[in-house]
Amino acid sequence: MSEPLKPLHEGISAQPHPRSALTWLRNPDVRDLLSAIATGARPLAHTTFDDHRSPRTAMHLRELFIGHGLLDPIDRNLLHFEAWLDRVLAELTDPDHRHLIKQFATWHHLRRMRHLAAAGELHWGTARAAKQDISVARDFLRHLSERGKLPSQCRQADIDHWLATGPTTRSTARTFVRWAVRNQHLPHVEFPYRKAETRPVLDQNERLRLLRETLNNHHIPLHHRAAAVLLLLYAQPLTRIASMRCEQITRTDDGETVIVFDDQPVPVPHPFDEILQEHLADRPNMNTAANRASAWLFPGYRPGQHLHPGHLMKKLRENGIHLLGARNATLRALVLTMPPPVAAQALGYSTQITEQHAKQAGNTWATYASYRR
Repeated sequence: MSEPLKPLHEGISAQPHPRSALTWLRNPDVRDLLSAIATGARPLAHTTFDDHRSPRTAMHLRELFIGHGLLDPIDRNLLHFEAWLDRVLAELTDPDHRHLIKQFATWHHLRRMRHLAAAGELHWGTARAAKQDISVARDFLRHLSERGKLPSQCRQADIDHWLATGPTTRSTARTFVRWAVRNQHLPHVEFPYRKAETRPVLDQNERLRLLRETLNNHHIPLHHRAAAVLLLLYAQPLTRIASMRCEQITRTDDGETVIVFDDQPVPVPHPFDEILQEHLADRPNMNTAANRASAWLFPGYRPGQHLHPGHLMKKLRENGIHLLGARNATLRALVLTMPPPVAAQALGYSTQITEQHAKQAGNTWATYASYRR
């Protein structure tokens, strides 16, 4: 065994199910890459994992190396985004479109994302929004081509046709169009800002039904039920739920379960506390070398990572939960029982958001003299 790779060897050897590790090691891409690093044919460096013929294998191995201290940490959201962008650009057959999309991605999104990553503040939602902007920008350029137009020949009628003949998601092309106009890639055109007419909110009876379902339906995996509790009781966004740490849930000396979202402990009512405590005692994805010492409340499938918010999003929707409607309904229920600034401080929201929900719920705490005395 190569001396530098001993920590990885020990981690793989110590996992409870060695057969799964042996199956994984039989993968020729895994074996070849590990052999190349062990023999010195390829350096133990991040560059070794770039442009590999099997991007998923290379990504998984890179994250294992990071998790076992063999490589310096790197922002995974940025890493995944750059790999995704390379694939998108490679698939563009029109060189002018490729050049324009690359400029937009690099100067409008990547520059900002790299600054956020350096500060440790790049989140999955930011990368997801950037992907949507770039995907819609690509589709917009294709739309122009289908109308026989170069970007420089775009007119207001083309913008109007784009918006009138497709789904509302086309409105997100506004970011690209405004950037392209500002940088003289498109002539001056107006792209209207679309504002959602309504804010989806579940009926409170439906929210209570979902809470009962979460409590009583043991066919739903435990970690999905725990995530549903955090959504339906505390209005937590899935990006925040997925990135929670075990240390945020504790038990007091008198046996009460409390949870901290911002800086205040919030009690967890019985019997929902049992779901969270059972989940803490039996978290998934803990039986491989990837996450055996994970501090995440929801350990992910990939080494060192928490569960992807998109996974939770998909599973909760499959369980019949309208995510945004449920979160809005929960927030409105909470601001009817406490002053909005108190709710904001306890749940990790801005006061402006909780004030808006209080007004929409028909509640006014404007006369509450001092929320934080």
